[in-house]
Amino acid sequence: MEIPESFGLLIKLKDLILINNRIKKIPDALFKASSIEVLILNSNPISAVPNGIEDLKRLKVLGLASTNIRELPEVFNSMNFKELEQILVHDTNLVTPSLAIALRGVAAIKVYFDHKTRY
Repeated sequence: MEIPESFGLLIKLKDLILINNRIKKIPDALFKASSIEVLILNSNPISAVPNGIEDLKRLKVLGLASTNIRELPEVFNSMNFKELEQILVHDTNLVTPSLAIALRGVAAIKVYFDHKTRY
């Protein structure tokens, strides 16, 4: 299944919960729905988080648990996602940042990317 491109037109959409829908790719058009605060994509065969996710400035909760995600994009630093409170990544094979870091929470992920971009 794919997320329809028209979801990007839903400018008042706040919560999008698509658990276990066999979604393989997050379309860039979805990031035009900039009012999204909760995006839960748990239990889908998604393998990448596009950099366009940084357009979701109001995002508070991102669910990627039980997906094929192996790395989070570097947009997850302290300069972006000021509202982000929680990233769900349990049951993934995350390597960048390591799952151990990611499970410590959003603050640890931001520190990881801040440190990585400085050096």
